[in-house]
Amino acid sequence: MNFDPQRRASSLEMKKAVSSVVAAVECFQTVHHPRIRGRGAARQDRFIAAIEALVCNLAGLSLDPRSRPLAVPRSNKAMWPSNGFVSPIYGQHFRDALEFMEAPELGLIEPVGKGFSYQGNAWKLSTVRPTTALYNLLPREPTTWDAFRRIPAEHVLLRRKRKVAGAQRGELDDYADTDYSAGLRHEVERINAWLADAAFWLLPDGSSHGLATSGQPCDPTRRSLRRIFANGRWDQGGRLYGGFWMTMPREDRFKRLRIASKQSPHGEPVANVDFRQFNLRAAYGLTNQPVPSGDLYDVRGDGAFRDGFKVLMNAMFYVPSRLTRLPAEAQVAFPSGTKARDAVAEVERFHAPIAHLFGTEVGFRLTAIESTILVTALAILFNKGITALPLHDAVLVAESEAALAADAMEEASEFFSPEFGARPSIEFYRASTDT
Repeated sequence: MNFDPQRRASSLEMKKAVSSVVAAVECFQTVHHPRIRGRGAARQDRFIAAIEALVCNLAGLSLDPRSRPLAVPRSNKAMWPSNGFVSPIYGQHFRDALEFMEAPELGLIEPVGKGFSYQGNAWKLSTVRPTTALYNLLPREPTTWDAFRRIPAEHVLLRRKRKVAGAQRGELDDYADTDYSAGLRHEVERINAWLADAAFWLLPDGSSHGLATSGQPCDPTRRSLRRIFANGRWDQGGRLYGGFWMTMPREDRFKRLRIASKQSPHGEPVANVDFRQFNLRAAYGLTNQPVPSGDLYDVRGDGAFRDGFKVLMNAMFYVPSRLTRLPAEAQVAFPSGTKARDAVAEVERFHAPIAHLFGTEVGFRLTAIESTILVTALAILFNKGITALPLHDAVLVAESEAALAADAMEEASEFFSPEFGARPSIEFYRASTDT
């Protein structure tokens, strides 16, 4: 399981457990590693916070149905990154907390695997487990997510540099703040304030604690979001990330997620409200062209290989030149032997009015438009007292408020272009009898 630097104790029992561990660590330090100079108040607070985060993450291992160890960062790059985007939990005080808790004389943590890194972007974090000594200090009752809370993230507005060849993503950009970026940050902070007080929750999972698509346990305390832009620009990318509902399997959202509404304060199943075929519609709007009727991914008019064309078109928006190879997902959707140049040519003929946008990386601009519409719609909904949980290209709302959410998204899209011309679609889930 991944270490969460923002996790802290919430329940009285977990707070008592943290206090017991802090006392044990400080006693060990006094006896075995006395300091000639004190840490100072600020560093001592960070040292105690590091212990609290470690204890809460180790206690949270019991919520993992796969019984995995905890992966913890130790490297200099993680503790002192060059770009300044680091959690205050990290630093020498974090390493000290780990070292003391692992010391045989104290024996609260046992190492499982040693991390490594080398050139070529291959890396692995060190892993640890709690010992019986630590378990003896934790609450006797089974741990639940109610035992924890998450403190606000230090940075909610991030911008990545252009990705270099071979890298999975661009490095974080240590940008100079301006009135514009401050305004963007305020929008995210306002969304996070709304979500912190909103009434929504998860129903228990009868078979397990539930895993996200990342393979990590679904942590319902993860309510705060961050917005990430791309290519060193504020007009590219900009999607929201971080909410626990974003990485849940699609079906689990409908089965387990409940949102309180004015009609049903006790909670309702959710509806998914989104713009279908957004990139294509936005591309037509960007060029002031009317959006064609019908399915914009149905290149051949009979539904043949629609999924392959969908993957292909979206890829064509994000590359800097004409595609010469089919994306992997498209390869399996097209017949064996399909050549990229032929499929690309079909798309260009079908969408001739916007064909000049393919192969220009305009997709990053379209994503910025999409995310701006979403942020605007969230403000409209929250100001009306409607809880909405954003996905990358949609919102989740209580079923009874789905039409109002569609109104808000349509209103927000008109700020972008009156040519957008699409009523958001609403998806309900009816395959389950869960209440």
